Amino acid sequence: MAFHSPFAQDHPMHLHGHDFWVLGSGYGEFDSSNPNSLTLVDAPRRDVAMMPASGYLVIAIKTNNPGAWLMHCHIAWHTSEGFAVQILERES
Repeated sequence: MAFHSPFAQDHPMHLHGHDFWVLGSGYGEFDSSNPNSLTLVDAPRRDVAMMPASGYLVIAIKTNNPGAWLMHCHIAWHTSEGFAVQILERES
């Protein structure tokens, strides 16, 4: 999953119900056509990762925990302003 923020502030992103692997992060737009920009071996495992200001965060998760999971900025007022997404995993 790739997330992007146009806002000029770092964001500590947290995913409920999972640990995840940080495959990449950086400033500007993520270039999915450049596979060398991702760490696919020994990627760090986290439950919170910093998304750079005006940048992106690319993560991988194992989809082995069915449910509706919130991914949000850990700065509380950012979440209250809507900087969150709900991920529906294995709906059936």
